[in-house]
Amino acid sequence: MVVSQSNLPMRHFLRLVILLGLLTAGRAAPALAVVQGSTSPDGRLALAYVPLKSGVSFEDEDEVYLVEFKSMRIVQQVPGCFSSGGSWGERSTNVKGEWHPSGRYLVVNFRCGRMLGEGLLFKVAAGRLTQIPLPPLTSHPKSKILEILVQNSNSGTELSWDNASQLRCYNWGYVPKEGHGGDDEYANYGLPGFADVIQFVFEFKLNGSLRLIDLQTSGRKT
Repeated sequence: MVVSQSNLPMRHFLRLVILLGLLTAGRAAPALAVVQGSTSPDGRLALAYVPLKSGVSFEDEDEVYLVEFKSMRIVQQVPGCFSSGGSWGERSTNVKGEWHPSGRYLVVNFRCGRMLGEGLLFKVAAGRLTQIPLPPLTSHPKSKILEILVQNSNSGTELSWDNASQLRCYNWGYVPKEGHGGDDEYANYGLPGFADVIQFVFEFKLNGSLRLIDLQTSGRKT
């Protein structure tokens, strides 16, 4: 259907454009597959990806969507998230979703390469996603260790809920700058046993606010 603005008064033309946009946003998506374990606590929403099809490049049609779980109708494309994994892994496992117990917030982790990954935090209101940026990682006394570290080419981030009031950010790929390193030096920053992973622990409040409350060491969650 082709709509010409010249054939319609401006107010009617704008209304028609909005209507067409709403219809498009709710289009059916039978080709999508649900990301395992990504269903919201109330069972209404889930994450979904486009399964890889024969003759399609691994990095084509790799968008990730928030969908209505029962009807598989698209609610919104997840911004900044893709299932292709940088041509690594499988689409069915390259994306993971973890909901806050309230169902009002959603963590989305996705693979970006062989060892690369990224984690995003979203607020979910009226079925729509709004990304929540993390506070600066330098706002804690232990963060001073970052002054002697750099991240290598295999770095990444993963987010996970500890509980309803705590969010954990796993950052890996840290290596010491030249002239630094060793457990004695790391202990001076309160992080003895550091290898290449730092866990940034955030206090989380239901209004979406975050506060960095600790840095810890150990391996990635997955």
